[in-house]
Amino acid sequence: MTGGGTRLPVVGGAPAPGPPPGFQRIAIVGIGAVGGSLAMALRQAWPGALVIGVDASDVIEAAMRLHAIDRRF
Repeated sequence: MTGGGTRLPVVGGAPAPGPPPGFQRIAIVGIGAVGGSLAMALRQAWPGALVIGVDASDVIEAAMRLHAIDRRF
C-alpha cells in the first residue's frame, strides 16, 4: 500500500509507536495454537502485563511451563 493507511506492529520488529497499552491484565480464552501464539506475542510486546489463560487443565499447565501465561482461571 502506498500513501496513507495504518502501520501494524510486527512481532519481533520495532515496537509500535504510541503510548503503552491502557490495561495491566489480559485474559485469553483458549490457549491452543492461536491463543498460545497470541499470549507469547503479548508477552513480548508488553512484558509488564499479566496474562491470564482460560482452557482445560492440561493445556493451562503446558502454557504455564512455556511461560505463555502467568495465571489460570
